[in-house]
Amino acid sequence: MKKTRRKLPTEAQSRILRRIAQNGGVIMLTLDEDHVPRYSDAAGVTIGTPTVKIFIRNNWVTPQRDSLFDLTPQTWRVKSGE
Repeated sequence: MKKTRRKLPTEAQSRILRRIAQNGGVIMLTLDEDHVPRYSDAAGVTIGTPTVKIFIRNNWVTPQRDSLFDLTPQTWRVKSGE
């Protein structure tokens, strides 16, 4: 059985993950006034949607089950170094 290597973030992605960790360690999903999804850290700094989707797909953030209306996560916590 072949082991797959765990994908590591690029240097730019690592900088964003560190910045998020320094600003509270959480990514939040909100809707702007035009009902467009917006991801930001706890300090309110916007994080690009494609970047967040990469973080989620590669399991570099953990979904938090804190949604009021359904089971879709609205926040994710940055994982600590493993």
